[in-house]
Amino acid sequence: MEKSLACDKFPGTALFRFVSTREIRKDLILFKLDRSQRSRLNSDFDALVRRFAKKYPDFKSKNGKNTEYWARNLLWEVAYSESAVETRNTKKLLRAAEGQGVLPSYKQAELAYDNLLKAVTHASKASRVTNSPEKSINRKDIWPWWDDFLNQVREDSHRTIKVYTLSTDEFFTVISEIDDLAIRRALRAFDAEFDGGQWREADLASYLLDWLPEVALPAKVLASHNYLGARQLTQRALEVASRNPDVEIERLVAELLLHSILRHYHKSEPIACKLFTTCLGHAHKNTAQIVSSTTCDEIWLGQGRLATVPNRDDVASEIFKQITEIIDRKILKSEREVIIQLRDPDHMRSANLARVLSKYAKMDEFLNALRIPILLAYDSEIIAKGELPGYVEELKKEAEGLYAELKRSSPAELKDIPVHIFLVPIKCAVSLVNTFREGLDGR
Repeated sequence: MEKSLACDKFPGTALFRFVSTREIRKDLILFKLDRSQRSRLNSDFDALVRRFAKKYPDFKSKNGKNTEYWARNLLWEVAYSESAVETRNTKKLLRAAEGQGVLPSYKQAELAYDNLLKAVTHASKASRVTNSPEKSINRKDIWPWWDDFLNQVREDSHRTIKVYTLSTDEFFTVISEIDDLAIRRALRAFDAEFDGGQWREADLASYLLDWLPEVALPAKVLASHNYLGARQLTQRALEVASRNPDVEIERLVAELLLHSILRHYHKSEPIACKLFTTCLGHAHKNTAQIVSSTTCDEIWLGQGRLATVPNRDDVASEIFKQITEIIDRKILKSEREVIIQLRDPDHMRSANLARVLSKYAKMDEFLNALRIPILLAYDSEIIAKGELPGYVEELKKEAEGLYAELKRSSPAELKDIPVHIFLVPIKCAVSLVNTFREGLDGR
């Protein structure tokens, strides 16, 4: 008690804390009450405090306070183990950081707590006689340390932030879902809908432009920008897109459609920039994303296309032809090497694909994790008629009819690989591309 009271040598009200691993005696139980709750038990608590004043009347602090003052400002805490104290104090550090708008990991909070303990240990070893200033930890010394800790957490978060875990905005309405498990085929069809009697072409183009940074830029670049740098981020993405003449704008629109759907509905993590990557002078034609399912993590490797009414069958045949080429084992090895080079584990969730994405893993393992997404955005006869009563049901029939055609024309080489077909009926592919191009130029 005397040593504790002796710490009262600075301006302001001194508060004292006593921590024990054993439960407190019944006659001292009021010391466990939070200081803010003691007023309702004023007489009982006053009597307890006076007992200390009578028993040790000669103890005085440098500020002239006695043991009654010490007892009145004492909080007695019972911690049944050292780990319980550590857990509680670590949570307090986390809450304090959160109050400053910073979210450290539990490991970072544990490290900060460990550094605090070292500072306390250093102070405890200092002599009160020969090195009195080192005996206590001043608030003015702690605040700079705390600010340094928060700044370090901010820096670390930029280096390790998982950029693809943020929630995404929904744009489409799902109008059809079919799972043909027996033949390993699946359909999802989407409607961009009408607004004010007009099909939402401009809104869709704007929505796709917002996804451009994720498609064009690597994760480490995305992680280094906050919302204040969003305009600069989009500009960098536009520069990357414009530097690659091998990526036609029609293809870019289709890939952005596929990207947005996989990100929102399948919570995928893209292998960024793959569309803008060249190998041996040729641009890569396939988007690559990692999708976590309930049973395993999967590699989704596929393509998107825009199709007008006259060329719809040709576009579908071209997609299947290129997808069939993908599953050639030599090409798959090349695809895997590009994925390994571009994937940034620091900014992506952990996945159980380490073995699959190893340079020398068997291709059988890669094929087991492989899924083929195919997106076809096509000129719809139903949407072209306008927002007529019951158009959604007619649109669903149209999409499911096209899905049936695609299943029939699916090559035999893909029979053992799950293929996910995404259909997006649009009013006019040419008009959507022009609107998207205008949006590019405007940004």
